[in-house]
Formats: sequence, C-alpha cells, structure tokens
Amino acid sequence: MEVKQGQILRSTFEMVALKIGGILLALMGSVFYARVLGPDGYGLYSFVLATVAIVTIPASLGLPNYLIREGAKTVGSLGWMIRWADRHIVFSGLAMAAILLLALVLPVPEKTRWLFVLASPLPLLNNLSAVRTSLLQARSLIITSQWPQLLLSPIITLTVLGAFWLVSGSLAPEHLVAMVTVTAAIIFVLKSHQAGRIAGTHPPESGHSPLSILTSLPLMWLATLYLLNSRIDLLIVTKLSGEHEAGLYAIGARTAELITLISAAANMHLAPKIARLYHRGETDNLQRLLRKTAARYLVATSPLVILFLAFGKPIIVALYGIAYSGSTDSLQILACAQFGFLIFGSVGTILIMTDNIRHCLRGIGIAVAANIVLNLALVPEHGATGAAVATGISLVLGQGLLWLSIRKYTGLRSSAMGF
Repeated sequence: MEVKQGQILRSTFEMVALKIGGILLALMGSVFYARVLGPDGYGLYSFVLATVAIVTIPASLGLPNYLIREGAKTVGSLGWMIRWADRHIVFSGLAMAAILLLALVLPVPEKTRWLFVLASPLPLLNNLSAVRTSLLQARSLIITSQWPQLLLSPIITLTVLGAFWLVSGSLAPEHLVAMVTVTAAIIFVLKSHQAGRIAGTHPPESGHSPLSILTSLPLMWLATLYLLNSRIDLLIVTKLSGEHEAGLYAIGARTAELITLISAAANMHLAPKIARLYHRGETDNLQRLLRKTAARYLVATSPLVILFLAFGKPIIVALYGIAYSGSTDSLQILACAQFGFLIFGSVGTILIMTDNIRHCLRGIGIAVAANIVLNLALVPEHGATGAAVATGISLVLGQGLLWLSIRKYTGLRSSAMGF
C-alpha cells in the first residue's frame, strides 16, 4: 500500500503552521523573559530547566517513543496502554522529583535551590502528558496532540507573567519556573481529556505482543543521550564561564533551533508511517517517502539558514536587545551545523521505528562523548563560541554515524541527496 505523498505534505504543512504559531509565541516569551531577567537571570533560568529536562528523561522510561511505535501497530482501543504506562510513570516521576528536592539539603546556592524545588513536579507532569501525546500521535491525531503545548502553554505563561510584571514592575527566575510548573499541570489535565477519545476500556487484543519496560528502556537511554547532546553545552558554559555567558549562548542556540522546525513537524507524521511500512515489508514505498520528505524540508529550511548567516546580529539585537549581541557567533555556527544535521535526513526516527535502537544508541553515545570533550576543551577559553563549535561538530558527527547504521542494517537511503 503506497503512502499518499499529498496527504503527508498537507499534514506536514498543517503541523508546520501550528509550530510556527508556537514558535512565535515562544519567541515572544523568550524575548520578554530575556529582556526583563537580563543575561544573568535568564542564564540561571535556562540552567535550571536544562537540568530538570535531563532528569525528566529517565522518568520517562523510554515510553513516549515506544508507545508511538506500539500504538501504530495496534488496532482498537489504546486505553490499556495509557493505564499500563501511568503505573510506571508515577513511580519514576516521583523518584526524579525526590532527586530535585535534594537541593534542599545539598550545598546548592540559595538562588538556585528554590528554583529546583519549584520545578520538582515537572518530571512527573511532563511524562504523564507525553504518554497521552504519544498515543494520540500513534493514531495520527498530530494536531490534537500538539496544540496544547505549542499554543496554550506559552499563551498562559506569557499572559500571567506579563500581567504580573505590569502590576509589580519586576520579574524573577522563580516566578517563571513556578508558572512553568503550573502550566504543565494544566496541560496534563487537558491531555487526559483529549486521550479519552482513544482510551476506551477494552483489554489488548489477543494478537498484540505484551508491552515491556525492558523493551522501552533502550529508548530511555537514547532520549537521555539526545538530551545530553543538546543540553550539556549549556551546563558546561554555565559552570565554566558563568551565568552571563550562558544567557548569551542560550539565546543563540534557541534561535538556531528554528532551523529544524520543518523536520520536527515532518518526523511527527513520519514516525508511525515508518513503523507501519517497515513492518509490512513495503520498503520501496518507505524509501520513496523518506527521500521526498527529506528533500522537501531541506529545501524549505535553506532560506532561514541564509538569513541567519547574512543578518544574524541585526536579528538578535532587534529581538533581544544590544545586551545579547554576543549571541551572534553562536547562532551562525549552530545554523551551519543544523543544516548539516538535516542533510542526513530523519536518521534517528528511522532507526527507532525499524527496531534498530542499539545502533542509534551507539552513534549518539559517541556524539555525546565528543560533545563533552570538545566543550570542556573549548569553553574555558572561547566561552559561548567554543560551545557552539563543539556542539555543532557533535551534531553532525552523530547524524553521520546514524546514517551509516541505516545504510548497513536497513539498506534505506535517508538523505535528500540520495545517499
């Protein structure tokens, strides 16, 4: 059965439109927060959320991607999957919350301690929401699964904090972290309501293989490695160069991430389709799907890369103010790296959905090790610019290694250029 390219294209553009709305809201928020908090306060806020994100991944137990794959192969109600996943997520989420609460007794700076306390419910709340998002995505309800976190969450946070700032005349990192936690609770309640349309009360069908945490755990380690590869730079910059330099780097890195907007949207639609086509043995259809999709989002991304390279500093200054002009080099270096990242195609998604997780783990593990070594070598002398170079090299290295694994173990060609 051939996948309809028009349907994929329409769905991707719908998701891109939704993501653009989310990006614009997030951009408004980051501009507001960065200007009000200043580089030091924004750097501290970014450091705490990066740390929380890292401990959130082990609490996921690898279930989000695992449930997309298993849900895509399952016919009928998915309520039993939600209930099964929740039992495990509650335990792991509370365990990670307890780790964050250790900030109360460990020798942590006072201004950082209470930020970790305020953020402690996030591993549980975010992962319970992620379970529901994954199963909605497995049923191809992509827009339904994404609009709460892309649109509603930033609208609530920005509206409440903007009103607070107008009334009080000030805003601190703890206000922002507290609002992030409150918004996460609201999103979880909404996601639970959305999941009711696919939940039902029916048990799993007899033909479906039982779910297993042991099978999902490699996906947890993989998600941890991916997150480390995207956050270790900020953590190292904060520790070795201070919060001010971290604030500059966070703005450059966040702006460069806009380049992957289209590919991220495409991957949400691709993941369940890759799983279905590969497990049905329809490799010719799958190959055509991968090549055409990769080509389209590479072409669509090129103008943004050129824009950042040509007008990086004016864009940064116009959005965030002259205090963040030092973010320009990081933005331009990472823009080049992100483009190189995209050339290889959706390599991580392909390996996960074709049950080649261990090869994905190996490639990303090597990239993370290189990222840590390069950041430790370059950040002390070159600060944010050194972190951008180190992270850029590791991003391209990781994608190249995953591409090699795809060619060797699946025979598929993931690149838009046909290699």
